[in-house]
Amino acid sequence: MYALAALLAVAMIYAFVVAVEHKNKKFWWALYGILVALGLYTQYFLALILPAHFVYICLKLGGNHTAIKNIFKDKNVWLAAGTCFLLFLPWLPVMISQTSRVSGGFWIPEVTKFTIPTTLSMFLTYDDKIVRYFGLLLPPIIIVISFILAKKHSKYQAAIWILTIWLLLPMIIVYILSQGRPVYLDRYFTYSAPAFYGLIAVFIGLIFSNKKWWSIGISIVLTLFIGHYMWHIGGKNIAESSWNNTSTAMNHINENIQSSDAIISGEIYTYFHTSYYNRTNKEIILLKPKEELGWVGEWGLIKKLNTPEISSLELVKSPRIWLILREKTYDEYKKQVPLYWQLKQEFHDGDLIIGLYENKK
Repeated sequence: MYALAALLAVAMIYAFVVAVEHKNKKFWWALYGILVALGLYTQYFLALILPAHFVYICLKLGGNHTAIKNIFKDKNVWLAAGTCFLLFLPWLPVMISQTSRVSGGFWIPEVTKFTIPTTLSMFLTYDDKIVRYFGLLLPPIIIVISFILAKKHSKYQAAIWILTIWLLLPMIIVYILSQGRPVYLDRYFTYSAPAFYGLIAVFIGLIFSNKKWWSIGISIVLTLFIGHYMWHIGGKNIAESSWNNTSTAMNHINENIQSSDAIISGEIYTYFHTSYYNRTNKEIILLKPKEELGWVGEWGLIKKLNTPEISSLELVKSPRIWLILREKTYDEYKKQVPLYWQLKQEFHDGDLIIGLYENKK
């Protein structure tokens, strides 16, 4: 849902800005309400960029108390809000149930002082390298540049602040909420990435906004440098990420499977990824963990699909077994392999380890 959330965030901003600039166009206000509702159906955190919209319209109307009053008196604003509310209302009980279902300890790590800077660094290079150079300064640098440029270029202050708030406010709010119970993950803020790239473009454009040849030249050089840096470094990091070799790893099984073999996935994420590339006409069996999260998240999908599961490898009767594990959890799951299983071969590709065992029992 993360890429879709980013698309909807951009569509929301576009419809909203057009609606504000064309005050009598009720179509755009209604469309904005529809897109906000779709955004909430896609990812609840999208609601956290709505304050950015409020600041934009407030600044467009003068940025004072009268502007705030006029916002709440505007029938078009209520048209958008009503449209969104009516469309999302059927899902409201489900949202309340979902948010209250998972409690206590959870798998998301605790936040640190580097959490937000690392997310911003991930947008550029798919790692935390930038944080090593700028440390905690990355968010303040963005805010300071936005403040200076918004003050210097009053014509663009609403645009600058809608991008800045869209980028940083969701992270700050979730960071604060995570002090009690961690709910912050980098990928949750994919919808803020377009704001980050937009701000970089705005910063370059406004800082070197005059038409002198050197200004244009520096703008081009900076743009090419940042683009090359993102393409080369980020592309390299993505290429080295965990799941890129799933297809070749599964092809090893596809090409060597026998009719009596069984395929078992050691954990839920290897199950989803390898099932996509499974061409054996055999269902992959999921090894159930000791603790599940009921119908929450991926486990809800597993149950809905009636995925074949097994609680112990001792229950496998097939003469040959393909066991799919990950490097990170290899030692943990390897302990569950019965002593009478004989390892015949082990295939490593990316983060995956596929073991072929003979059942000697």
